[in-house]
Amino acid sequence: MPNETAKPAEVTEQVKGKTTFGFGQIGSPTPLFITNIFRVVLYLCGVATLAVGIFTTMPEHTKVLVAEICSFITLATHSASKMFGIQLPDTETKN
Repeated sequence: MPNETAKPAEVTEQVKGKTTFGFGQIGSPTPLFITNIFRVVLYLCGVATLAVGIFTTMPEHTKVLVAEICSFITLATHSASKMFGIQLPDTETKN
């Protein structure tokens, strides 16, 4: 048996196709610009959570609220990014 490894469905180079949005796109490759937007949001929320927890004198309940909001924003952005997909053109050849 040949050793087959599954590749993740992520676009890391320019691919021609129509970008669509919806639940039907969850298994489709995510466009690179959407992936980059999610990564920026993830990093910003992570840094904000750490900064608020370490460098501020806010009350503890406010720190927890900031962490909850950042977690929700990250979850919502990731969920929305997975609903974008690229519909690849049909590449089958007809004989």
